[in-house]
Formats: sequence, structure tokens, C-alpha cells
Amino acid sequence: MKYSSVVLIIAAFAAISYSTPYIPPSQITTHYGETMYQVPQIDAVYNHMFEFAQISGFEQILQCEVIGINFGGEREEEPGGMYYVIETDNTLEAILVWSRYYELTGDDQYNDEIADAWIYAYNFPAWMEGAGYYSSHNCAWGLAAELKYRTVFNDSAHWEYAENCADYILQTELPFTTSLNVMVTGWCCGNLYLYGEATQNEQYMRTAVSRAAQIMEWVEANPSVRLALESWAMSSGTFIWGICNSIFRYDPALGQEWLAAYGPMVQVYEPSAAGWSNAWNVAYCNAQGGIYDVTGDETYFNNHLWLTNLLLHKDMDNDGGIPASAVGSQDADASWTSSYLAMMGCDRYLGSEIDAGVLIVNSPPNRTAITLGEPIPITAVVGNWGNDWLFDVMVMTEGVFQDTMYVDLAPNENERVDFGLWTPTITGIDSITASVYVEGDTNQYNDSDVSFFAVRSPIDMSGESAHSVPKVARVNIESPDEVETLRSMGAVILQGELKGCVDIIIDEQDLVLLEGAGFEVSNILPLSATGLLDIDPEYHTYEEFTEELQDLASTYPDLCRLDSIGRAQQFPRTIWCMKISDNAEIEEDEIAVLYIGIHHACEVMGGETMLYMMGYMLENYGIDPEITSWIDNYEIFFVPLMNPDGHYAVIEGISEFWRKNARDTNHNGIYYQFQGGTWWTDVTEGIDLNRNYDWFWNLGGSGDPRSYYYRGGSPFSESEAQAIRDLALEQHFVTGISFHSYGEVVIYPWNYNGQPAPDQDVYDTFADELASRFIKDSGGGYSTSIYDAMSGQCRNWFYGAQGGLFFCVELMPYPIFIPPGSQLAERTERYYGGSKYLLERVGGSGITGYVKDALTMEPIYARVEIQGRISDQVNIRTNEPEYGRFTRLLNPGTYTVFAGARGYQTARVENIVVGDTLTLVEILLTPTTVASSSGDALTPEGYEISLNCSPNPFNSSVTITFNLNYQMPVKVSIYNPLGREVVKLFDAEAAAGEHRVEWDADGFNSGIYFVRLESSGIKSQTRKIILIK
Repeated sequence: MKYSSVVLIIAAFAAISYSTPYIPPSQITTHYGETMYQVPQIDAVYNHMFEFAQISGFEQILQCEVIGINFGGEREEEPGGMYYVIETDNTLEAILVWSRYYELTGDDQYNDEIADAWIYAYNFPAWMEGAGYYSSHNCAWGLAAELKYRTVFNDSAHWEYAENCADYILQTELPFTTSLNVMVTGWCCGNLYLYGEATQNEQYMRTAVSRAAQIMEWVEANPSVRLALESWAMSSGTFIWGICNSIFRYDPALGQEWLAAYGPMVQVYEPSAAGWSNAWNVAYCNAQGGIYDVTGDETYFNNHLWLTNLLLHKDMDNDGGIPASAVGSQDADASWTSSYLAMMGCDRYLGSEIDAGVLIVNSPPNRTAITLGEPIPITAVVGNWGNDWLFDVMVMTEGVFQDTMYVDLAPNENERVDFGLWTPTITGIDSITASVYVEGDTNQYNDSDVSFFAVRSPIDMSGESAHSVPKVARVNIESPDEVETLRSMGAVILQGELKGCVDIIIDEQDLVLLEGAGFEVSNILPLSATGLLDIDPEYHTYEEFTEELQDLASTYPDLCRLDSIGRAQQFPRTIWCMKISDNAEIEEDEIAVLYIGIHHACEVMGGETMLYMMGYMLENYGIDPEITSWIDNYEIFFVPLMNPDGHYAVIEGISEFWRKNARDTNHNGIYYQFQGGTWWTDVTEGIDLNRNYDWFWNLGGSGDPRSYYYRGGSPFSESEAQAIRDLALEQHFVTGISFHSYGEVVIYPWNYNGQPAPDQDVYDTFADELASRFIKDSGGGYSTSIYDAMSGQCRNWFYGAQGGLFFCVELMPYPIFIPPGSQLAERTERYYGGSKYLLERVGGSGITGYVKDALTMEPIYARVEIQGRISDQVNIRTNEPEYGRFTRLLNPGTYTVFAGARGYQTARVENIVVGDTLTLVEILLTPTTVASSSGDALTPEGYEISLNCSPNPFNSSVTITFNLNYQMPVKVSIYNPLGREVVKLFDAEAAAGEHRVEWDADGFNSGIYFVRLESSGIKSQTRKIILIK
């Protein structure tokens, strides 16, 4: 759990806050001289016991559980990386982490994993895996793992394994011909000495001391270079730790003398993103701790603490793992780097039974700018680093706000403490310190946290901004917490969709504050370069969108149908949907594809591209064979302007950065309301429609109505999102694109708690091809990016809930949302070239077909799954009820399909070969036999039912007629588009013949419903009905 302690109270950026006794980079630079590398400043404090436990769980996920030779081994990385590489060193490291976890907590949840890991370690002994430096490195881990295991569990079962490791190290003296050999020798020295000390083996200790002395001589020959080296998974920090834990443990006076001369020259942090930089920096962190143990110099302790927190900050997806590289994918976190961080970083701060600390003191997250005199709540987050319950822990604030609270803290947990309100009375810099006090707590490093507040005068509300001429800038970020920090500092975020950066609007004063807070700022351009100061007339207004869509519908009545699928949340603006197909007025048995534009109001390019696309395809039907084939064989749906209310704010100049819809979130009857400042420093009312979908809705966006990412009061709270939902439930889209306007990237699902999507292989190949068809302004195809599954966003709902392969395509380059109108024609034509790939791909490799009753050959609404792709990450996959069709896009290969429905035997179809086109499969389900109320057996033979609804559409009531050719129990129910039963109309024994029931829909909303007739589980029929009021 990460917390940032930068707090803003005004309409600009605030000063930085840190937790004592943090040593800021300026002091480190001064301490180490002018040649010291620049190090980043972080503002996060961690509960290290919580983080250690999280890493332990992460290691468990990566243990191989497949029965075979690799059973019990630890995988190198998550599935996004070297998942299938399993090594002895990874496994021994996991044993060490899990053993230490048991030692700290007494929790035996990983004891079985430890036993399994030892099985792998014997199958692939450390001294036999590789040779030279690699086996030596492994053997050092073997010593550490076995010693910890033996100490914790009082079990010497693996003593011989450790002795073999020690003997290998004794017999293998690596030549100092490479820096890596020196690093590995140092690693072996430290572990061999500690093992020899514990087992009272003087030979081990003497060998370690002798080789450590050789390392010291090697360093002294060129210290400025040799104390700042990196190679493979190690750095100079590796051998510094080794000599600190061997020769300097044997002769502390020598250590203090030598480190007084060379300690300040030891690299603290390697800023390079190349190579395994996170691993190198864990080793540097370990070295700082080793130097502190020898010298007692608090500077090194503080450096170790800072580096530990910095590296914990690399866990951007908060799953306990970090990648080996600073620029590594969060889908490829490494087991070994994470073990390093647990044992070389977090472990130093663990073991106290009584240890409370303050993680942060600040106002609540997601705060927007607050003017002088406005009261704000003050909160602190405190944690229990120890392993016992702590009762009546005193939490006290000092400075400009003073208060005291008492809390109870569970072991290894964090708690938020809410104090009172503080009202700034004067401008300037103020600070608030929060501290914890509990009897018996001897660890003082985490007992307090201080936050600084820059209080300024209110913004001039006359219409002139207090800022100077605005600019747009890109800010590199390493975690979601840093985005929240920027928001708390009052940053107006243009985009937060891209990984690793956000783009914000700043002025010169903001730039100074940002850089002072440790943020890396680049790509600074005048705001006018974005093209946002004026909206050129080439862009369509809502009325022009409507007129152009209506013109297309009237010009091509046989090929397109224009429908209203809903209206905007606040004003009576219709949300239009255009269907293009050869028989557009008819619901045919054809694959459906969807394009959506303008979720976010200022991202207008998608809607404009879709207008071009619709017009071009209709004009070229019958001329272009490819387009003709698409329209003849598919149903292609376009919703070009999903957010007409927000779009109005952009086109009419209310705010060219308006993102959300127009909901009056503060219920004061004032629409399109600004909440402070002029438009470029403002936040708006409304809901972010792309955070309003019912897929982990509560974990995405923000709960603060003033946030740019406000998700709304509930999933699908907004009529705009409801319109898309209802259309999707009716049409069962196979694939689609939601267009956005920023970054020239194709974004797709997903990272699901560190796991890939069940269809990730298909998504990856699909996304790569799709991205290659969209051409950047600078040439070449777009990039691709996999995002988190838990966000309430459109693409994730379509995939997780509906099974469609959906993409978010960000069309425009940095930093442009709306380019000059003179570019519109070229851009829409170019973007059409990428957009049409969906229509090319949907007829490609995959399986399509039908599920039918084996006796009547009528379609059945059924669950249809592909073996190997069934997952609790997603909803069950079904066919569409009217025709019984299912379509799953796949990569070429051989597949097995399952289908099942209530009242039918499950069918399994094997060895379905998929090539470059859709493979057609018909699945016939056999009904089960049931008994009537008289006890006679009913067989499916000759069994028939029928179901009709009239009128349809209807506006108040509908008559439902069904026919049976046998007497038997039947049920007639009404279902909403989500598949929930809303009315049960009939549930009883019915005689053979015709029956009628009526549904009075008074009290129900307009929309699509389904009537379902079920007959004793043998047979069912479903009809779609439309209620219009």
C-alpha cells in the first residue's frame, strides 16, 4: 500500500512533504560530491511488514504446481515475461522469503510451498545449474535459504544441501577478469561467512575473509569506477555488502577505516532504465544497509530506507512484485527481484513486536484546489509494523493544526484517522506533523510524518486567470499515487490514459514547483500548439451530426437505418445509432461490429472519423468489392456521438477541455458549471462516461465529483452508458472500437491481478495488426498497450461481461486533442484505413456456428465455451438467443467447444481445426426427459411449442400467446437486457393447445425486454419485445 504526502490547498502546486528522517537528494548530492548521480525524490512511506507479506504472496503465485520435473520451482517472471523459465536461484530465494515470513508472523500458510520448493532444489541442485559464476551465485542463495530454514523450523533435514553449496564455493575461486566475477565473489563471501559463523566452521569464515580482502585491493586500484558498476543481476553494491558481512564483520575497525575513505564513493542509485536496473538498485540498497551496520552512520541507514521505498514504488500494479527493469512491464514482474527487495530492503525494518508508524498526513486524496479561508479535513494514515495488536495508540498532530486521536491497530495493517477541519487564515507555507506514541515502540524512524502546505490568495474570479500564459507538458509517473499527487497539487490533467506519463496544463510557476517536487517534466509546448483555443468550422455541431446522419439514412434507405438508442442524461439530445447492412431494416443472422465515438467530449476525432467512414462505405457499396462484402455479410453499427451534452460544451466554446457529460452533480440547477478559475485551471461537473460501466466500477476512476475521472454514483448511472449497454445486450457484438483522441496507441484488455486475459493470445495478435493499420503523424504504426481489467471502462465491460474483443484507439498525437479543421479531411481518411481492419478481421480465423435443439432444430440460448479459455475472470460466454449463433475469434489452431443449456445434455465438439477464415460448427443439444404431473414419462419425440407476442413494439401492454401439443408444466417470464427475471407471468401445468397471458408494463422503463417460454426444461423459446412510452 503506497501513500504520497504532497498536499495542496490552493489553485497551484504545493511544497513537498516527506517522512522523517528522509534524506532528500540535495543532501545526498552534497554528501557524495558533485559527481554523484541525480536521484529521484519520492514521497511515499510504506508499511514494510505489509509489503513483505504481499511479496510472499506474489512468490506463491509464481511457484510451478504442474506435476513433473519442474514441480515446486519458482518461475522467473509473470506471464507477460519469462513465465516458463524456472530456476534454482529463484526457488531458493522463495524458500528464504517464506521461511522469514513464518519467523515474523507464525503463519504457516507457505509451509507446503517451502516443502515443494525443496523438491525442485534437489532435482536441480544449485552447484549443478550452470557453471562458474552462476553456480556460485546459486550456492550462496542455497546457504542463505537453508540457514534461515534450519533456524526458523529447527530442522536440519537440508543441512547436507547447504554443505554441498559451501564446498562448491570453496572449490570455485572465480578470477577477477570481469566485474561480474568480483560481484559474485562478494556475494559468496558474505553468505559463506554468515553460514560459517552460524555453524562454527572456521574454514568457511577464513575463505570468505581472504577473498573479501582481494576484493578490497581490486576496488582500491580504481575506486571511482569500480564502486559504480552494474552487470547481469548485480552491481557494485553486491560485493560491498559481501565485504561488510565478512571481513568487516571479522574486523570492524578495519571496516570503519576503509568505509570512511571509500563509503562515500559507493554508488547509491543507478538512474539508467537500461538492463536490470531495479535489481542493481536493490543491491545498492543492500550495500547501504551493510555500510550502516559497520559504521553506524545514519546517512547510510536513511539511504537504505529511501532506496527501499523507491523500489517498492516500482510495484505500480500493487501485486507485491516488481520488474527487473525500471521500464519493465507490470505484466512481467520478476520473482527474483521481488525476493531481493523483501530480504535486502524490507527485512531490515521488521521483527519488532511493538512498532507503530505514520504513513502520511494530508487532506483526503483527489482534492481539487482550495482557496484561502476554506476549511479542509485533515487525516493521517497510521500502520502497525509489528505482529501484535496495538490498543489505544495515540496519534497527535502538531503545527498549525493540533489534535489527538486514539486508535486500535491490527497486526500488519493500516488505518485512516480522521481529525477535524483546518481553515487556513494566512497565505504562505504552513506545516502539519502527525506522530504516533505507543509504549514499547523502540523504532523511531517511522513515528512521524510532516506535510507542508502552500496557502495562497483566491483566484481572480473576474475571468482573468492568476496563471500566466498556459502551456501543456508531459510529466513522467511511476505509479497511480503520483497521479493522485498531481491532482492534489491542483494539476489539470489533459490525459491520464497512457502508461508512464500524464499531460497537464502548467504555467512557469507550476513548472518550478513540479521540478522542485521531484517530477520529471518534458515536451513543454504552448497551449496554442494543441489547436484547442478555437474550434474550426469544419468540425460538426450536434445539429450538423444529426443532419448528416439523417441525410445518409434518406439517401441509402436499403443500406442503413438510423435509430435513437437513448438520450443524453441532462438535456433532450438524442444519441444516434446508424446500422449499415444490406437489409438494414431487418435483424438478420449476421455478425455484428460496433464503433463508438466521443465518450469524452473533447475527443471529437472519433466521431468525425466515423462520419467519414459511414459516408465512404455507403458511397462505394456495389463499387468496392471489399466494402460490398462487408455490408452484405455483417451488421455494422456506428454511435458517432455518444456524449452529445459534453460535446456541446466543447463545440460551443464553453470549455474546449470539457471531458464529461453535463449532469448537474451538485444539484444547484446550474449547468456546465465551473468550480473555480478560468477554463484551463477548471474542473467541471458531470460524469466520466468511460468510468461508468459495470465492470469493477468501484475500482476505476474517482469517487470525487470534482475529479476529471468521476465515475458517477453507481455503475451505468448515466443514460449515455445505458444506451450503449442496451444496444450491446441486444446485438451481441463480436468486436468493436471505442475511439478516443490522445496518444496514437491501441489499448486493450488486460492485466487482471497480474494475470492475462483468457483470450490474450488472440487479443495480442489482433491488437498488433490493428495498430499497424493506424498510421502516426510521424509515420509507422501505432503502439499497443495492455491495461488493467478493473476500471469501469468500456473495453473491459464489453470483453469481461459480453465476450466481445473491444479496443480503445487513441487517435491523436501528443499533445493534440483537436487539430486545425484544415487537417480534418486527411486525418479522417487516414484513420479509416485503420478502422476498417475490424471488418477484415471479423471474417478471419475463428469459430462461428449455431446451437440447436437436436429434435426440432430450433435455436437454443446456450452457454458456449472454448476449452482452455474458460475463466472466472469473465462472465460465461453465450450465443445470441434469436438465431442461436455464436462467434469466437481465435488464432489458427485446433480447438474443443462445449455447449450446454438448461434441460439439455452438454455437448462437446473436439478437434475443430481453425485456419485463416471462420470455421462453421453446428452444435445439437439433446433434451433430457421429464415427467408430467400425472407421472407419465414425456419424451422429446414429436414435442412442439410456439411463442408469439403482439403488438410489438408496444406502449402499455403486450399479449403473449403460446401453443403446446402436450399437457405439461410451463413457465412464461419477462427478462431485462441484463438477463434478470423481472416478471413471472405463468408458472403452472398447461393443457395442450393455445394459451394467452398479458403483461401490463406500467411502471417499467422503455427499452428492450425478452419473453421466455420454458416447458419443463425440455424446450424453451425466447422473443424480443420493445416497450415504447
